[in-house]
Amino acid sequence: MQTMRNYARRIIAYGLAVTMMIPGIAGASALGADSSTAYFATPVATIGDFLFEGVVARDDTASSKLPAAQPVVHLAAHTEHDALMIGALHTTDRRTVSAVELHNTARQFAPLSDITLVVSVSTNHTDYTCRVNLQGYAPPQSSVRYYHPAVAPADGAQLQGCPSVPDGEQITRYDVALERSGATIDKASAAVDELASALVWERARWTAAARTGIFAKDFRARAGEAEVTAPYETPGEPSLQILEVLPHPYTCDTAPDNCQKYVKIKNTGDQPIDLATYRLRSGTSGSNSTVRNTSSLAGTIAPGQVLTIRTQANGAELAILRSGTLWFEDQYGLVSFSPRIDAYSGAGQAAHQGKSWAYNSQTGTWQWTTPSPDQVDNIITDTPASPHQPSGKSCPAGQERNPATNRCRKINSGEKQSKQTAGNTKVARSTSHAQKLTICKPGQERNPATGRCRAVSATGQQLAVCKAGQYRNPATGRCRALAGGKTPAAVCQAGYYRNPATGRCKKLGAANSRQLTPCKPGWERNPSTNRCRKSTSKNSKAPAAGYAVEPDSNNGQTEIVWWMIGGVAIVAVGYAGWEWRSEIGQWLRRMVRKG
Repeated sequence: MQTMRNYARRIIAYGLAVTMMIPGIAGASALGADSSTAYFATPVATIGDFLFEGVVARDDTASSKLPAAQPVVHLAAHTEHDALMIGALHTTDRRTVSAVELHNTARQFAPLSDITLVVSVSTNHTDYTCRVNLQGYAPPQSSVRYYHPAVAPADGAQLQGCPSVPDGEQITRYDVALERSGATIDKASAAVDELASALVWERARWTAAARTGIFAKDFRARAGEAEVTAPYETPGEPSLQILEVLPHPYTCDTAPDNCQKYVKIKNTGDQPIDLATYRLRSGTSGSNSTVRNTSSLAGTIAPGQVLTIRTQANGAELAILRSGTLWFEDQYGLVSFSPRIDAYSGAGQAAHQGKSWAYNSQTGTWQWTTPSPDQVDNIITDTPASPHQPSGKSCPAGQERNPATNRCRKINSGEKQSKQTAGNTKVARSTSHAQKLTICKPGQERNPATGRCRAVSATGQQLAVCKAGQYRNPATGRCRALAGGKTPAAVCQAGYYRNPATGRCKKLGAANSRQLTPCKPGWERNPSTNRCRKSTSKNSKAPAAGYAVEPDSNNGQTEIVWWMIGGVAIVAVGYAGWEWRSEIGQWLRRMVRKG
């Protein structure tokens, strides 16, 4: 009964808890749903775009008293794993919101293009609400601050359009929320009395435990100033044209004046460009950034200037691969710009070592050439032969240009024959390099696979007859001794027989003889080997068998049956003992008393 009473108390307590939670659940449903959103979006150039939602007026003429402070609203809906959260609230001496800080808890940039900051201030007469669509990126594990236009510094991000509370109205409540694509991901709500003790309130911790929605638990008064930054805005596409790149220079022992990788660029725009806001990528578009294909940049390039870059911003060698293309990205790799160079390949070949891949301003094409890092306009006169740009010189008489290497080679007189026998790549290649073929010697033939002379095969001419007792092996075409009845064999001697596997005579064994000699007294015949062995029974006087002993047909089934019967009997006895344990115990006690 006591257990039933405990169960009843627990059920009543659970019912009361659920009843108290229903208002909070209803409020959560009204404020928004959870949202899980990817951390990448197309950046937009401006800081923020204000959308004024509206002003809601209230009629308080019936009472001259200020409305009572509203209870703290629990956080309706947020995603614990969302990287962005409200980091801090700034108020003035009149306790109006002067700034809002957002914190990015992730280790990568968080896009703000799909984030809306909603600031709502309630007074004794009116609710003032503004919605600011954010743009740009929040740096990793950093805070960004948005100021009210009335107090914003010159370089600060502003909450453009958020109205100021008119004089004469008294603020009663603040509600600040973050929305991602319309769903609330974080919210801070506080009555005016909760903010009276300080002007800046910051998030107590960056973990999910400090996102309960209760202002007194989630926030604390800030002591001192915190480190904040402005939202990161990606730069526009640069007006930079790549003119030349040296991906595989000679060693400094061979060419001490030209043993560094370099890239030559030109500013085709009318504004100077800060190269530190960009980085240079090499390889295939869409590949991941690594230290082998990403180079940081530094310095400024003036309009119309041609600049040769030989090292990265930290002084290291440029990370340029020996094949692919080159393009620019912003300094963090959030945005990639279109390639400014034709793709190249084969820079690792010996023929292209020390050669630069350059844009020919006369022909408008890219080609391998002699490096010219200090030349402003790429007017190329030295054009080495390469797969990308064939040489304009004609080959000497009796030679032709190899399409694979772009070099001159001797014209092969057997090329016409190779075209007639096309279909086999190996035959065509060998025939094209062969001279006029000579006639093979007597007893030889030309191998169609290699074009060389070889001995006439077994099927090429009539073969000599093998000697007596031999036959011709069909696999090798050679004669070998008879084995196993290729021709009638001689009769084996008495006591021998011919082994069908080898074709040789073999002495008759006990297993091949029907007449077995009796075993000696005290011996018996082993049924597995059919040989005589000493008798295993000392008292056995059974005569030795004069025939092969047949093995017993009993395969152990009888023994298994007896084991099963014994097992069943044991189980039956055990079960009976368990069922009649009381009776057996009483019987044993009576026997003990009688004894």
